[in-house]
Amino acid sequence: MVVIAITDLWQFVLRAVGVGGIFLTVNIMLPRRTSGLFAGYDLMFLWLFGGLAAAPLVNGSVELEQSITAMLAVLACHLSLSRLALYSTTAAKLITGQPVLLVENGKVIRKNMRRALVPAWMLLAELRCAGLSDLSQVDYAILETCGRISVIPKSELWPVTAGDLGIKTSPVVQPSLLIEDGKILTDNLKRLNYDVQWLRRELSKQGVARLEDVYVASIDGHGQLCFSYKD
Repeated sequence: MVVIAITDLWQFVLRAVGVGGIFLTVNIMLPRRTSGLFAGYDLMFLWLFGGLAAAPLVNGSVELEQSITAMLAVLACHLSLSRLALYSTTAAKLITGQPVLLVENGKVIRKNMRRALVPAWMLLAELRCAGLSDLSQVDYAILETCGRISVIPKSELWPVTAGDLGIKTSPVVQPSLLIEDGKILTDNLKRLNYDVQWLRRELSKQGVARLEDVYVASIDGHGQLCFSYKD
């Protein structure tokens, strides 16, 4: 009985490892979208894929090979739909849908709200997240195909930029990590045309004696260096 129990345990472990390997492979192959930018068919794929992956773990009669075959078939369908939506505008409209105009010039379009099943409280919540207090400040509100509501305020509420004021600005450099857990990221230094000596010199100006004592150091878009010591 003990031998049988150990055998069953090892079979479960192997199944779990196999499913984990498939998940890792799929994660590499999936389109690089954020969770907030998933289309409807993306969520359907994840729901179906998760069910197929869990099947051999919760039901011993389901063969791992069968589950993997089904997952690969679903993955192939998902990638095919994604590519079709990428290269065909007509297919994209059918697969991902189209944006829905909810507010135009401060006026709510009720028929579109009903068609999209968007309640008024949800629309007002999105306005508050956009920093607006009422509909009179909204030029357009659009329900995107990913489920987000884009809120465009009226032009008089747009923030003033340096270009509006005629102020010249210098190009902003991409923020980069230079030290992580005491280790110097030389590739990032080279990309920014800096070297280790420069980093030591700049950090010494801020009282750092040894770079190994720094947990993290980064440079922002304006060339300002900031750091934090290890605990």
